[in-house]
Amino acid sequence: MSIFWCTGLNRGFAGLLALGVLWSSLAFGQTNISDERAMGAPGAVEAAPWQESLNSASTMASAGDIAGATRSLLEAIDLGFSSYGTLMFGASLQPIRDSTNWQSVLNAFDAKNAWAPSLRVLFDSARSPWERYSTGRAFLVTKKAVPKAELRTYRQLYATSATLVGQYDEADRYYGSVSTAAAPISAGYTRATNAIPELVDASRNARAIFLNESHGRSNTRAANLLIVQELAKKGFTHLALEAMSVEERSGSCGSVVAADSKLTERGYANKTTGYYINDPIYGELVRIAVKSGLKVVGYDYTFGRPTVALREEEQAKNIACILAEDGLARVIVIGGFAHISERDDHSVRGGLMGARFKRMTGIDPVTVDTTVLLTLDENALETRDATGPAGGPLLLKNKRHNRWAVDGYDYVVFVPSAKPRTDPEPHWLTLGGHREKYMVPAPPCASIGGCLLEARRIHESEDAVPVDRCVFRAGSPPCPLFLPVGSLRIERFSSGGIRIGDPIDVVIDQDRRNREGPEV
Repeated sequence: MSIFWCTGLNRGFAGLLALGVLWSSLAFGQTNISDERAMGAPGAVEAAPWQESLNSASTMASAGDIAGATRSLLEAIDLGFSSYGTLMFGASLQPIRDSTNWQSVLNAFDAKNAWAPSLRVLFDSARSPWERYSTGRAFLVTKKAVPKAELRTYRQLYATSATLVGQYDEADRYYGSVSTAAAPISAGYTRATNAIPELVDASRNARAIFLNESHGRSNTRAANLLIVQELAKKGFTHLALEAMSVEERSGSCGSVVAADSKLTERGYANKTTGYYINDPIYGELVRIAVKSGLKVVGYDYTFGRPTVALREEEQAKNIACILAEDGLARVIVIGGFAHISERDDHSVRGGLMGARFKRMTGIDPVTVDTTVLLTLDENALETRDATGPAGGPLLLKNKRHNRWAVDGYDYVVFVPSAKPRTDPEPHWLTLGGHREKYMVPAPPCASIGGCLLEARRIHESEDAVPVDRCVFRAGSPPCPLFLPVGSLRIERFSSGGIRIGDPIDVVIDQDRRNREGPEV
C-alpha cells in the first residue's frame, strides 16, 4: 500500500509510504549521500567536517561492515552531521537501519539534535493526527531552534498535521508558499468574479478536468469541494485523487488500484483511505462525491521510489486508463501543486502528469490551478462581482474582462485565505452552506499543546474521518465546530489522547436549527 506526500514540486516537501516515511531527496536541503557536493566531487564546495566520516559509513555499510559503518556514522553525528533525511532515508545507510545498532545511532542523533524526536513523530503516519500535531506544537512553543536546513521541513510537516486537526489558519501561517501572487495586482487584474460558473461551462464537453491543491492549505480543498459538487451534476463519472492510498496491480490497464475497496459501499473515508484525506474537509469532499454518484479512485504511483519522470508517467497512464476502459467516462482529477501542469518542460523533460496525459491521450483537459495566488493580498481586489459561496474560487480579470493566466494552466483561480473559525459568517468553513457553526462547551484544558474537539456522524465507525476537528486552549475563546445536517457525536481529548468528560450528542436539523440530545 502506498501513501505519498507530494514532493519537490512545491519546492520542499516530503513523501511517505504506509510502511514508513519516504524521504525525498528532491525536498530537503542538506544532502543525499549520492549528491556530488556531499561526496566532495571535483569543483564542489568545501566538505563539512562530518563529510568524510559519513562517506566512510556509506562505503562500509555497502560492503557489509556494519560495525565499522556504525562507528563512522556515530563519529559524523558527533562532528555535527544533522540531516534527518539522509539519516532516516538515505539508501546507502539502510544496512545500518536494518541492524541492531540502529537504536544507538538514533539515541546519539537525538542527543545532539533536540528537535529530531518531535520531527520523527510528525513524520510517523502510524500515529494519530492529534498526536503528531500536539507533539509538534509542544516543541514549537518551547522556541528551541531547528536547524535552517530542516526548518522548512519541520514547518511544513507541522502545518500538514494542523490541517488534519482543523487548525487551518495556523497551517496557513506555517506552511509557506512560493507564488506569483503580486503579479496580477500590478498588471491591473483586480476584479474578482465567481469562478465556478465559468469552470462548469468550460468543462461541459470535456472528458477531463484537472484541479490542484496545496497539501498544507485546506482552503484549496474547500474550493475544490465546491467545484466538484457542481461538476458531479454535469455528467462527470469519476473523481481521481492523488491523495488516495493505492496498491500496485498488474495484468490490466493501469498500475494501481485503490487500497480502500469498500469506500463506495461504506459511503465515507476512513483513516486508511488516504493520508491527506484525514483532513475533515477532504473527508467531506469524498462523502459528497460518493453521495453524488462519482466513483472515487486513486492514481498515484510511488512504488520502488520512482524517478519524478516515472511517477508522472504512471500517474498519466492510470488516469488515461479510466477513460480507455469506459468510453462514456468523464473524470475530475485532484492532484498536488504542479502535477496537473500542461507545460512540456515543467520540472523534468516531458513535463509532469498533466502534459504527459495530454500527449498520450490526445485529450486536452481543463486545468485549474488553485495554488499560485495563495499569498495574494485580497484587500487589493474589487469584490463587488464576487458572488458565490464564502471561500469559493475567484477569477481575476482586468478592465477588458480578460482573465489572469499562468503558462501551463487553462485557469488560475484565487482562493481567499483561511480565516479563523471565530470570524463572523458567511464563513468559508460552511462549505457553501453544507455545514453550520456550532459552539461546544469547552472544559478546562491544561495541556501545553491544547485539547481537541472532534465531531463524527453517529452512524459511522470510529475510524471514519471526522466531519470536523478543532483545538482549544486555556485562556483562548472556545473553538466552534462546523457541522452538517444529521446526528453527530462530539468528543473532547487531552493532548495525550485521553477523553475529557462525556460525549455530546447533537442533531443538526434540516432547517439548520441545532439542538443537543438524541435524535427523536
